[in-house]
Order: sequence, then C-alpha cells, then structure tokens
Amino acid sequence: MEEIFFRKVKYTFNTLGIFVCGLGYFWCVYELFARDFLDMRQKSGNDVIFYIIMAVVIFGALLLLYLNWIYLRQFVKCIILHRPALVLTDDSLHIYDYFAGKYIVLPWAEIEAFEPFDFKGNTTYYVVLKDYEVFYQQLSSLLRRYIMWTNSLIVRRSVINIDIHSMDVDANWLLDEMNSRLSAS
Repeated sequence: MEEIFFRKVKYTFNTLGIFVCGLGYFWCVYELFARDFLDMRQKSGNDVIFYIIMAVVIFGALLLLYLNWIYLRQFVKCIILHRPALVLTDDSLHIYDYFAGKYIVLPWAEIEAFEPFDFKGNTTYYVVLKDYEVFYQQLSSLLRRYIMWTNSLIVRRSVINIDIHSMDVDANWLLDEMNSRLSAS
C-alpha cells in the first residue's frame, strides 16, 4: 500500500515569496551599483579596496540568484507538477530532495526509529537511521556541501528531520503508520 503526502499550498507560496524577495534584493543592489559605480570609484581613492568590495557584492548577488533558482524550482514542482514531498510504500520511505529533483529512498530495514519533536509549537519528526551512509550517498551535491558547512547535529546523530506541519497529513496518524511499518520490517 502506498501513502502520498503533498506540501500545503501556503508553505509552497511562502517559498515563492522568498524567491520574489531575493530577486527584489538583487535588483536593488544592481541599481545601486550601476548608477553610482563611477562616482564611488572616484570618491574611494583606493582602487584595490573598491574592487574587493565590488567583487564581494557581485559574488553575493550571484549566489543569491542561484539559491533563488532552487526555490523557484521547488515552487514549480510543488504547485505545477504536484510532486509529493513524502511517500510511504510497503518496503521503503521516499523523501523528496528539492535540491536534486529526485527522491531519497530509505528501506524500512535501515530505519531505527521515528520520533516526534515539538519545535516552537510545530510538529516535526526525526527519522533515526541505522546507517547514515544510506541517506548521505543519495543526497545532491549542494545539500552535501550544506551539511558539511553547518556540521549539524543531525548528521552526527544519523537523524533526518521531516517537517510534518507543512504537509497535509495528521501527525498522530503518520506516527502510528510509520511505527507499524517499522515493526513489520
């Protein structure tokens, strides 16, 4: 039996809002430096410092655009393509990786526990893995780099965080369903 859960529309539109705000910020930076480029260079008196500042600003703006592209892709796949965020099958759990545009497949036999966690009034769940490599090898390269940068506690505990409150699913029912599938594996 297969159970499919989609992200709620309001959370997906929040993602679109982040994308629009990011584009607005990039446009403001572009307008500021496009208009005042020559004037700032004349006033700075030191070309090296000026070019370093410009390089940092341009790099930040390009990075922001790249991240906004990821947000836009997530929005398109959630709303237009209606891609499920979470899929439960008889033999595995499928979690959608928005960075890579594909599912991370975790066999029930590789999952140790499914634990609820209350984060600021929102229901979140930890999927505790027996072997983290099963999950890590399926991650997109961008998400791998993010995990290495943050050196997060999630990695060291072999835990995946699933944001249940952003999905159309009853948290208690999902906990029972996950535990029954874990015990059957």
